[in-house]
Amino acid sequence: MDYNEERLKNEEVLEQLEEIEKLIEEHEESKKYLRENIVESLLSYCKCKDIKELLEKEEFAYLISSYKEVET
Repeated sequence: MDYNEERLKNEEVLEQLEEIEKLIEEHEESKKYLRENIVESLLSYCKCKDIKELLEKEEFAYLISSYKEVET
């Protein structure tokens, strides 16, 4: 393989790596928004103002126990 072929191959690999990195960043951002939406939904569902209040609600404890039952 000559120098130009090798260089082109390396450039292609670098482009693929950049695309993968971009996809990972997008995925992380998506997970962040998903977590925020879940918390907001739980706060709304339990009619709470903040996380501390949410953790004290019976409805939240029920949701968690339901999830654990489904998970197992």
